[in-house]
Amino acid sequence: MKPLEEYVTHDPASDDFEALCDSRLDFERDRAAVNERVLNFVIKYLASYLEIAETEANQIRDRVKAALKRKLMMVYDEDPKEGVQYDACYARKVPGNDRYGIQCAADLRRTAAIFKEIAFGGRFVNSQHFLGLDIGSGTGILMMAMVVAAKRRGIRDYHVVGIEKSKMAEEQSEKTMSRLIPGDRLSVLCENIVEEFKLSGLFRGMLHYWVSETISLQTPKLKSDQPELGLNPAQLRIRKMEYTSDPFVEAFRNSLREIPHFSHNVEMGRTAMFPDIINGLYKPDRGRSTLLLKTSVRKRPVILEQTSKEFEGYEDFGLLDKRWESPNDVERAAMESDL
Repeated sequence: MKPLEEYVTHDPASDDFEALCDSRLDFERDRAAVNERVLNFVIKYLASYLEIAETEANQIRDRVKAALKRKLMMVYDEDPKEGVQYDACYARKVPGNDRYGIQCAADLRRTAAIFKEIAFGGRFVNSQHFLGLDIGSGTGILMMAMVVAAKRRGIRDYHVVGIEKSKMAEEQSEKTMSRLIPGDRLSVLCENIVEEFKLSGLFRGMLHYWVSETISLQTPKLKSDQPELGLNPAQLRIRKMEYTSDPFVEAFRNSLREIPHFSHNVEMGRTAMFPDIINGLYKPDRGRSTLLLKTSVRKRPVILEQTSKEFEGYEDFGLLDKRWESPNDVERAAMESDL
């Protein structure tokens, strides 16, 4: 396995970003170079989001772990006489905390695989203008992947929009992205898509890219060509009551309702979609869900946990909490770390 110190360079994130935007870089021919550029950008972008100034890979790793721990145990002063107390805000789902978005971005291998797929694999119509939407944008890392996709096509007039329920993430992601692209090229809205937020007012023209990496091992089997995505009233009621339900169902359902010709444009390759349920690249079915990444060396559907396979030759941050791992996987990893 290639250690962090061997593949993380001292180049600024802007250099990695510009290199990825170069249309001469091909993800098939230059696979190793693309993978390492993507990993470098993901790591340095996250460091920038967390205001980490260190350039050494091991220092970044340690600071990321410390930041996640602080986010988990949010500090507040209850009584100066009693000293500092801790509130497990993430466990209680206190609104506003951005830990979940940071945790997802810090899952380096899967974040790199997703970023590469969006940046290099999306099909959308050639145009002088580009509009991208990320529902559940978190740190903004996948918004930047859409910008890479646009710039690789030579599109200068682009705008990316994020919808994010965490106020912390909204503010910090805008700040971080503005260090790499002009601030007037991006917008992050602090809204909750599950609460019937209206998408229709956002679009005056063509939507070129739709991203909502909010899927989980709880996302049910869906049928995009049926009313309510094939879910019966009882299933919809249960989703409203489930505190931990992912918002993909609601994001997708609202998009079908409110974005003109959304399904048809995705099917015809006019609008790129990730994860692409309409063309069958993503097939949700809870723990049996599969995803096909066109930019992966494997080029076949795999269960969600295996989407990071191509990047397993690279050391990551060694975090236990990762995307799309079942409780048994996390429990097993914790046991193995204690041995």
